[in-house]
Amino acid sequence: MASEEEYIKKLEEHGLSKEEIDRRVKEAISKMKGWIDEKTALFVVAKEEGIEVDSQAIKQSSERDFLIEQLSESTQNVNVVGRVTSFNDVRSFNRKDGSTGEYSSFKIFDGKNHIKVQLWDERAKIVKDNSFSHNIIVRVLNGQVKRGRDQDLEIHIGTRGDIEISPSDVNPTSISSINYSKYKVKISEITPNTKISKDIISVEGSVEQIFPKRTVKSKSTNEDLFVQSLILKDESGTIPVVFWNEDTKVIEKLQEGSKISLENLDAKAQYNEPNKMELSYKNSSRLKVLEKGKVPEQIPIKDIDLTMSRVSIIGELVLKNDVKTFTKKTDNSEGKLQRAQIQDETGSVGIVFWQEDTKKLEKLEVGYKIQLDNVGVQADFRDNQKPELIFRSTSKISILDKISSSMLDSITPIREVLEKEGMYSIEGQITQIGDILKSITTSDGRTLKLFSVHLSDNTGAIQLTFWENQAEKYADLGIGENLKAFRINSKMNSRIGVNSANFGTSSQLEKDVEFELTEEFTVPVYNSQYQNGASLDEVTPIEVALEQEGYYTIEGQITQIGDGLKDITTSDGRPLKLFSVHLSDNTGAIQLTFWEEKAEEYANLSIGDTIRAIGVSVKSNIRMGTNSASFGRNSQLEKDVGFELTTPHEVKGLDSSQDASPIKFKGKYTSISQIEQSGIYEIKGNITEVKRISVYEACEKCLKNIASDSSNCICEEGPVKSVYRMIISAVVNDGTGDLSVTFFGDEAEQLIRKDAVTIHLKKQDSSYPDFEKEIVDSLKMMDLALMGLVSPSKFNETNEMKVREFKLIDLEDDDAINDLIDGIEN
Repeated sequence: MASEEEYIKKLEEHGLSKEEIDRRVKEAISKMKGWIDEKTALFVVAKEEGIEVDSQAIKQSSERDFLIEQLSESTQNVNVVGRVTSFNDVRSFNRKDGSTGEYSSFKIFDGKNHIKVQLWDERAKIVKDNSFSHNIIVRVLNGQVKRGRDQDLEIHIGTRGDIEISPSDVNPTSISSINYSKYKVKISEITPNTKISKDIISVEGSVEQIFPKRTVKSKSTNEDLFVQSLILKDESGTIPVVFWNEDTKVIEKLQEGSKISLENLDAKAQYNEPNKMELSYKNSSRLKVLEKGKVPEQIPIKDIDLTMSRVSIIGELVLKNDVKTFTKKTDNSEGKLQRAQIQDETGSVGIVFWQEDTKKLEKLEVGYKIQLDNVGVQADFRDNQKPELIFRSTSKISILDKISSSMLDSITPIREVLEKEGMYSIEGQITQIGDILKSITTSDGRTLKLFSVHLSDNTGAIQLTFWENQAEKYADLGIGENLKAFRINSKMNSRIGVNSANFGTSSQLEKDVEFELTEEFTVPVYNSQYQNGASLDEVTPIEVALEQEGYYTIEGQITQIGDGLKDITTSDGRPLKLFSVHLSDNTGAIQLTFWEEKAEEYANLSIGDTIRAIGVSVKSNIRMGTNSASFGRNSQLEKDVGFELTTPHEVKGLDSSQDASPIKFKGKYTSISQIEQSGIYEIKGNITEVKRISVYEACEKCLKNIASDSSNCICEEGPVKSVYRMIISAVVNDGTGDLSVTFFGDEAEQLIRKDAVTIHLKKQDSSYPDFEKEIVDSLKMMDLALMGLVSPSKFNETNEMKVREFKLIDLEDDDAINDLIDGIEN
């Protein structure tokens, strides 16, 4: 071992004078705050000059090892002893000069605290040493203390540092093994600002969902990496747990529903949503199955609801759509999805298959009786209040019977078909031609042919629609014909407010059947949800239509042109034409809007015209704060009717002097504690908590998230145009209780006065946490009036509001307080 004189001589050979050496030694002692002596400081200077120093010399020259809690950015060339709690394999990277470097890391625990040790180049290979493993004791020699990406302290070891494995002068019992149970936390405690240690987390819960294993490319090395994740749930919440490469084998045989414990995980922010956390399984982590998951028992389809995560059912495959392909936004690869419908004697439900799972349907035919086990439950993409099933990697499908004739042979009364969606066979007599053969353009630009009839039996009547080739084939059907229609699909028709029947590719038609119609029914033309059943043969007073939604015939005199013929673009990107008028009778006034070809046809209507509008749809107009009427494809208009206006009225909620009217709240505020069912509500209160501010990449047309493999966006065959869309989730309190509220899109941007693109760009900056804190602080205790749809949350037993409109208020103002009290009392 070289003496101090030899190192001084080597330094002099490097061009340092004795005075310079003495000065540098004193600087080294000062940097280390007196924790090293002159001899050790001399070795430090030698290391800095690139002179190789024996690790034993450093160890023996140091007066003592540092404790992790004594480290700071100003302490350099430190020795630390600890027990290895985890480590990462050697990885390579490309330097700016084009050369290739290597790195690895491990974490140590000194009995009280943890710290990460980052190894570079030749020192990175230490983790490959046969004697290096989890739980061994090591001494870090001549380490450089720095701040890592997460701003935590790290020890870096390069060519001037070293690692001593199982140092002989350290008693193994002096640093106890970690008791991971001490680090067990609830999932709700794992947050970006949590005070718990994020690199030694233990949790316990049930496996809600296991995602398929997939391959991703490493950005630094371009090598293929395996990744798989699961959703863990405890009594406080849920969180993703991510497994990489060899660690994915840990969950190969794990079943959904299993209760497990996980020890020694890392917690970090999710890549796409930095305000949300995920757990990462590492080589020193441990998974223990406490209770094996069981496949859910079969239940009737009618019992499926959104509170369930997994179900098993038996039913008949009554509908199988074609496979649809789309281009994933994330990597431009091709995605696939296929939808099907399963029905039992209690009801029907849709199920979606993604990617390679679409092959599960290849050998199945409509009519097969099948069993589905362990399929997931999610909200239907067309109606988020209804459940839909999703076939997952752990789901199973079995054929019970290849020939099922029950549906084909059994005729269902139309009355039952009107009440319950599903696949049925019906018979009856055509009492009316609904739509003659014509072409329509769908919202996604497709041109379709359709033909519809009204079919009546002795229990009810339903609209039966034929599409494309079937429409042309059966366009010669006439009133009075008797027929049987097998395997028609009954679905809610929002245009007429009740179920209607679609004749699909698997449907069959039998004409000239023996059937006697003894009691004729007509197709309902009102929304049964409101039970107002107004006859279209009778004129309904406008004041009645303003109070209750439904389908009506109204008449009156045009008192104002609301919107001249103009083009608009909807929130989902569709271009539409509209034209609107204000129609007044002697009881009230309503805005009547014509759409598309009807807008062009009636754009010549003018003030003073008297009209009768037959079969218009009246619904709540949230922006106006009152009901308004829409003239649909099946509506009819009579001009120059004999009507005399003696008491003109104005449309409520509109300022006729402005093109775009301000928002008018009705002022019927509801106490949060009194909200017991879904519906449109107005509340007043203040924001007490901001849960998250997130931005996602959305399809410009349908606004669906396109930055994920499970995107529902299938607007185009090729890449879709994207926009950034913001979501803000918060909690509002009105003094009687809390309500979760969500602001979407424009409302979110207006709330914080910043657009989604700005937030997206800021999230890439290290200063974003401070930036977000300023926003959150400005929102907390903000007083608002909110209007929106309140419905039960999908994730817990509380209600949540989807905000449609809001305005700032001042609850310190006496009038505002009295208004709030009056609203709640009313």
